[in-house]
Amino acid sequence: MNTQVSLGVLETTEPVVQKSRHVRIDRGAVAEVAAGRRGPRFERPRWDREHHFSSADPEETANYILVQDALNFCFWGDPPWRVEYRGQFHTGYRALTAALKRALDVGCPLLDASYLENLSLADLRFILRGEGRLALLEERLENLRQVGRVLAQRYGGRFTRMIETAG
Repeated sequence: MNTQVSLGVLETTEPVVQKSRHVRIDRGAVAEVAAGRRGPRFERPRWDREHHFSSADPEETANYILVQDALNFCFWGDPPWRVEYRGQFHTGYRALTAALKRALDVGCPLLDASYLENLSLADLRFILRGEGRLALLEERLENLRQVGRVLAQRYGGRFTRMIETAG
C-alpha cells in the first residue's frame, strides 16, 4: 500500500515561482533561520486546556487537533458567529474550540474517524450551533468527511499513525 499522499503544493506553486518577478526566496536566509531552530532551545508550548480539548490519551488529543484544524478557517460575519460555553460567549477561533469542547463534553464521537466520514450536515449544524451564521458550513462538512475517510482507510482511524508515517 502506498502511504505517500501528495498534497500537490510544490506542483501547484511551481508556475507562480517560475513567473515571479518581484518576489524571490533567499535560500541562504532560509538555511540560517532553519539552523537557528535546531537544538534543545525548542520548548513545547503549554497546552491551553481552558480553550482546547485535552485527553490523557495522545491518540484522542491528536485526532482532536486534526478535527479542529480541518474547521479552523473563515470566521468573519456581521454579526459575528458566537458560541456560548460554560457561561461565556466566544467568537471566531475561540467559538470553534468552545463548540468542539461542548460537543465532546456530552459524548459526541467527534474523534472517531467513522463518525466523521458519515457526518451529516444537520449534525454539524448542531455541533457548531451558536448565534449568527458560520460561513462555509458545507465546506467544513466536506473537510471533516475527508478527514474521517482518509484516517479510516489509510491510518486505522488514528492521526498519530498518519504522523508516524510522515516520519
